[in-house]
Amino acid sequence: MTAPTPETALRGYARIVSEATGIADPEALAAIEDCMRHDIFHSTLDRQSRPLLRKAARIAAAALGYELPRPALGASGPG
Repeated sequence: MTAPTPETALRGYARIVSEATGIADPEALAAIEDCMRHDIFHSTLDRQSRPLLRKAARIAAAALGYELPRPALGASGPG
């Protein structure tokens, strides 16, 4: 059996945030989730659609000063 990589070991919102931002550090993911709950949605995350969660994750990560990878030229990223 293969050991899980950090990306495959993530669950729930942390996985969505990591996929959207490219960030895998658990502390950073927790900070981004917290920002999403308290500063962006002012609510729980369970009412939000996946595309909206992904967008909010990128906004929260940028607001917290995390550097996000840039999409390749010509690539159409998720909304």
